[in-house]
Amino acid sequence: MDLNTKEVIRNLQLWGGGLVLLAIGGIVHSISKGVMRYKKYHRQFDPDNVKEFDGHILEIITEGSQNDEKQGVILILETENKKIIPIHLGPEWYISHQQDRLKDGQKVRVVGSRVNYEDNPAIIAARIEHGDSTLILRDENGRPRWQSWVN
Repeated sequence: MDLNTKEVIRNLQLWGGGLVLLAIGGIVHSISKGVMRYKKYHRQFDPDNVKEFDGHILEIITEGSQNDEKQGVILILETENKKIIPIHLGPEWYISHQQDRLKDGQKVRVVGSRVNYEDNPAIIAARIEHGDSTLILRDENGRPRWQSWVN
């Protein structure tokens, strides 16, 4: 082999190694995004502290930056005894793809785990019953249904 052939082979090896590192970096980035999404919405769901709350929806809001896949949906519930409770539903990209549409003023029953979030009481919803429909968000252990989804 002459010098030019050796240089070409060496350059190909360098480029190939660089592409492999780039691919590995992309895989790690994708996995870390999924883990962060899981951590944010799994939070401190406690299957031993699940309660039912009846009331009506005052408002449905999103938290987080617009067009951000980490944007979350929060339902503001006014219970029958006039308590106002934020209900954490899940990521906006998942909630917006559900056929069951929740609306302001709608009577609902929320089944979820009572937690403290940012030093305030909140509920992480497992399911929301309204009319003849049930929106299931988590299993009985609190595992989010969207974990198996790709947005």
